[in-house]
Amino acid sequence: MNRATSQVATVAPPAQRLLWLFTSAAVILRIISSLEGGQLSLFIRRLCVFMTSARRSTWLLVTGVLAAVLLGVAFLAFRVLPLLVYAQERTAAYEAVAQLPDRRPDGVDAQVWEVATSWAITAYANVCFSEGYVPIDELRRFRVDVEQRMAGNVNLATIDWLWERLAETGPHGQEYRNRFKPQYRESLNTELAKR
Repeated sequence: MNRATSQVATVAPPAQRLLWLFTSAAVILRIISSLEGGQLSLFIRRLCVFMTSARRSTWLLVTGVLAAVLLGVAFLAFRVLPLLVYAQERTAAYEAVAQLPDRRPDGVDAQVWEVATSWAITAYANVCFSEGYVPIDELRRFRVDVEQRMAGNVNLATIDWLWERLAETGPHGQEYRNRFKPQYRESLNTELAKR
């Protein structure tokens, strides 16, 4: 028999068949678990009809598509969801820090307060940029501390406290404070000297 013209049907080895079976079962169980009462019985009836009438290639295609969808959902759950949670926590902390410009204390010049709060908000945004810089648990602690501090009166000492609290978030916060707080103090002192 000529190998080039022969059309021999290939049969999957038993291990591959088991893998297809388990993959298909896992996908089907995942879909079934998301269905409710009447939808479930309708789904099972349609699946039985499909399985008895479908050819092997169609069944494999459907199984592959369902597996790809399942992998996409798993990717979203394990990679994207933590990013969304971090973004929500970061936004909540930002909203607490962003209250500062509107809470200028009596006796502090508007321009001095603008310089101080601008530096504080910029410091927050640069330190708490991502989970690589500040882990989410530390970001939560930071947010709670800022919210508690903002519940009382604020003044220039609050801005200094914020710089120190940012340094406590981790090595990136310490590095940022060491590098930029002297520049902040210089800008603030320059503005105070004008008054």
